[in-house]
Amino acid sequence: HPVKLEGVAVADLETFLRVLYPSDFSKHTATTANEWTSVLSLATKWSFTTIRSLAIRELFPLASPIDKIVLGHQYDIPEWLLDAYIAVCERPEALTKKEGERLGLDEVIKIS
Repeated sequence: HPVKLEGVAVADLETFLRVLYPSDFSKHTATTANEWTSVLSLATKWSFTTIRSLAIRELFPLASPIDKIVLGHQYDIPEWLLDAYIAVCERPEALTKKEGERLGLDEVIKIS
């Protein structure tokens, strides 16, 4: 009797399970911002608070300021927002179209 997890991608579940059940407790198999974002998403969805905290801690140095703004709002991580907004506002280059689309109109207006 398989359990169907609606709205959960296989790759996201595999990454989450590798963090939850590591083959080597001294290191994590999730190493990229995308992988840790998957872990953060499922940990938040399923209320795994310690895994969520781990994902936030591991994702922080990997995430760009744009990632931190988007994920900070999406996953309620307010401590990421101020420094991320400052970094985006102080950088010499303008937002790219892709960054603007990720942020959404309200955030782009705040940044401008």
